[in-house]
Amino acid sequence: AMIGIIFNHNRGNRKTMRDQRIDKWADVLVNFALAAKSGQTAFLLGDPEALPLIEAVYEKLILVGVKVECLL
Repeated sequence: AMIGIIFNHNRGNRKTMRDQRIDKWADVLVNFALAAKSGQTAFLLGDPEALPLIEAVYEKLILVGVKVECLL
């Protein structure tokens, strides 16, 4: 099974350490909304502004065992 996620985040061009809330959102997306499982493939597509969330989701998907392709 494949999972597709598109991120669009316009909050300016701030460069800061990742907010802990982003990790929580990524956890909800991966483990509850998508119910990602090992062996699945996910495609992450998003704007550069959404990179913190994309990175967090990427990390969570890898931990679950999902193969991830990113298109930035």
